[in-house]
Amino acid sequence: MKNILILCGMSSSGKDSILRKLVSDYDYLPIISVTSRPMRIGEKDGVDYLFETKENFLKLIKNDRLIEYRTYNTLLNGVSDCWYYGLIKHVLDDNKKYVVILDIQGTKDFISYYGKDKCEVIYVDCPSEIRKERAMKRGSFDLTEWERRSKCDEVDFSEDKRIDVVDRVVQNWGISLDDVVKEIVEKGGLE
Repeated sequence: MKNILILCGMSSSGKDSILRKLVSDYDYLPIISVTSRPMRIGEKDGVDYLFETKENFLKLIKNDRLIEYRTYNTLLNGVSDCWYYGLIKHVLDDNKKYVVILDIQGTKDFISYYGKDKCEVIYVDCPSEIRKERAMKRGSFDLTEWERRSKCDEVDFSEDKRIDVVDRVVQNWGISLDDVVKEIVEKGGLE
């Protein structure tokens, strides 16, 4: 029985907005990733991410507490840094619906841990110019970091990497967020 919806897509494609709407309007439970990156303006610990220090994140890795994790070397305001993102192992209730945001490799690792029979994978598509506009509206937009992320996204979310992983594609532009989420729910394979 499928009860986990995985959202994946490039930076600023609208995954977080979709997740929030699924949680608030459709009774999905969020599976929240953990990160060592700095909190952005408006983000809340335990809501957007579980924010940890690098030292605590490395302890999670050492103690085999993560399904998957990845690192991003970044340059923010002229300062080099390494940010960690990952997903803590959870016991999930088969009678509840969950939603999680992952990249393609994280999706593969997640499916390996929980099973393909429990997961539906949706790729959230959005043109690059709209994604950049959305990113600029967030707090702390950094052009250098945006360009780095965009280059990585083009590789990480290329069609050849999505094949055999993504169940369907949803366009998140040109229609309202309500309509995007309604399409996800009505055409979805979750029980």
